[in-house]
Amino acid sequence: MMKIHNARLTHTNIHWHRQFGFTLVELMVVLAIIGILLLVAMPSYGTMRDKQAVTAAAEVMQSALTAARMRALSTGEESYVTINFAADSVTSTLWDGTTYDVATGQVTGAEYLNPRVDWVDCNASGSVGSTTGFKTFKFRGRGTVGRAGVSNTYSIRVQSGTVTTAYYFVVNSITGKAERHAL
Repeated sequence: MMKIHNARLTHTNIHWHRQFGFTLVELMVVLAIIGILLLVAMPSYGTMRDKQAVTAAAEVMQSALTAARMRALSTGEESYVTINFAADSVTSTLWDGTTYDVATGQVTGAEYLNPRVDWVDCNASGSVGSTTGFKTFKFRGRGTVGRAGVSNTYSIRVQSGTVTTAYYFVVNSITGKAERHAL
């Protein structure tokens, strides 16, 4: 008669082989999920970026108008801010490398350009006017403002064609103060 020994399996008898890493299928699933998330998020990102561009352009305009007024008041010298509708740019005589051209009535030189925004002429309620030419605000030594060469409404609008965010500025011809309004 044969005797069977009671054999016990212990942890030391079995060698577990662990595998590290991911399978190709797991990696493909993760990449597909990331791709879907990016497709959903990209339109929102583009809209957010355009809104930020409009807001930044409005802040540049507010700063340029306020600084030109303050310089005119403090020095008694005229200061100019030009908005070029065709180039969608803003230029101020306060910025280095700029000059006011009396013949054209326009500030030339260094300018603020943002390809994501459009500058347009508008009336005091923000309704769109001309999108060609330029408008120059002339701040006089006593703080008043006028458009160089003409006397008309003193307002400008910044917008983007892809978003509904827009601001318009109304410059008071007597006090020279620029007010920013959201549309």
